[in-house]
Amino acid sequence: GLDPIQLEGEANGQGQWTGGLGTFADISDIETSYTPHPDEIGTDVDIQWETFDPDNDGPCNNATDVATLTITTPATAEGLGPYTICSSDVAQIQVNTTPGDGMWEGGDGSFTDQSQASTTYAPANSESGTEVILTWTTVDPDGTGFDGPCPTVQAQVVVNVLQEAIAEAGGPYYTCGLDPIQLEGEANGQGQW
Repeated sequence: GLDPIQLEGEANGQGQWTGGLGTFADISDIETSYTPHPDEIGTDVDIQWETFDPDNDGPCNNATDVATLTITTPATAEGLGPYTICSSDVAQIQVNTTPGDGMWEGGDGSFTDQSQASTTYAPANSESGTEVILTWTTVDPDGTGFDGPCPTVQAQVVVNVLQEAIAEAGGPYYTCGLDPIQLEGEANGQGQW
């Protein structure tokens, strides 16, 4: 990312840093910091330290060394939604993410593919009438097994799972002639006969 990188070289005299598109906090300090330019994100940048000839115009020459800076693209994740579905449906959920790899977790239901940024989520019966929070976690942008400076990031999406409509008319009902019949159905919302 664009976080400053602490440089820790070694020199036996005065000198200066050169190279890169970013900025040095102090080009004449061997232990300074370098702030990358936005165009350097996701690239390797070579910078150079040059120690000046300690006896000026004597028999010694300037000394130089190159350091390579690996500037990793930081992870990003933005959850889309919220999503509202009936408990009998599935939710098409999605995050905008870099890197594109990661993993979904949360909820009691099931994912079509937990490792895809765009996938479906089928709620469990127990989630009917609730709000389910699902979390996407990116992979380490520095690479697996490498303890680099960029952390994983998370994003959440909300799935509102509405209870499916229930209609139970009851019955059978019996009557004699034109006597009124008391109907005793069951529903979980408004409706009509």
